[in-house]
Amino acid sequence: MGRRLLSPSTHLASGASTTIGAALVGNGGLNKAGAGTLVLSAPNSLVGVLNVNGGTLQLASGGSLNLGNSAVNTALNARLSIAGGSFTTTGLVSATTSQFVIDSGTAALGSFRTNSDFSGTLRINGGTLTVGDVNIRRNAGASADFASGFIVTGGTASATTIGLGTQNSFGSMSLEGGSLTATGPITIANQATSGRGGSMRVLNNATFTSTDPTLGSFDVS
Repeated sequence: MGRRLLSPSTHLASGASTTIGAALVGNGGLNKAGAGTLVLSAPNSLVGVLNVNGGTLQLASGGSLNLGNSAVNTALNARLSIAGGSFTTTGLVSATTSQFVIDSGTAALGSFRTNSDFSGTLRINGGTLTVGDVNIRRNAGASADFASGFIVTGGTASATTIGLGTQNSFGSMSLEGGSLTATGPITIANQATSGRGGSMRVLNNATFTSTDPTLGSFDVS
């Protein structure tokens, strides 16, 4: 397998899709722009900040990306997709009206946070997620929105701490399948003056387990 030095900025036009099967090497991070899809299908040695400014960046089967402690930023309508590959960062993944989606494969994140915008999403449809803190500060303004925020429909997820609605607005978590384990505190915020705040639900055959030794543990399924 060859190795390829990647420009720090890669632009793909709307509707375009490119698969790179060579290992990418670089220390300047990666900026993915344009509405197209960039698929990585090999182990990569990229370090630095990852910006998904448009379209989709996908890690397919055989593809891996370990950014160390670098930050990840996903911009308006962008998507970071794990579809059989492996993604790791001990840094912060920040979503601005965008999606981080795991369909299969594995992802390990230092923390995940939605900005003060609507529709920011961390979604697990399958595979495995391990994350330190999940902070859905705001994903809706008028009422609770369970179509975005923190969503588990399949696979296995584990989070240390979870915060919902911590930006004086609506922040939601919806467990619709698979399992989620929280090992630390879960904060469901409430803004007394407007009635806005955090919300969560457990549906279907989903399993939610809290093992916090301080607050007590519980299991919902």
